[in-house]
Amino acid sequence: MILLIDYPSPIAYNGTIHTTKGITTMSYDEKAKARMVKYMQSKRESLRLNLPLGTKDLWKDYAADYGMSVTELITKLIEKDMKEHNWSGGVGFKLK
Repeated sequence: MILLIDYPSPIAYNGTIHTTKGITTMSYDEKAKARMVKYMQSKRESLRLNLPLGTKDLWKDYAADYGMSVTELITKLIEKDMKEHNWSGGVGFKLK
């Protein structure tokens, strides 16, 4: 698979980079993609939120001010609240 991204200069990415007239083409490493998908399915969970327009960008800017991602910000805030309320979540659940 070839991805075309309009960057003024080449950037490093999994694969070979070619630059022609301001267009950078990168060959995508399918094995790396398969490893990432396998990891995400076995070690990570996804949570989708339905938010009013503009909320995501607001949260993103706020998190960036503190050097965090939105995921990290939400996780830290919820874990802090859980600790403050001495909530353990049941059997086997432990906060970091």
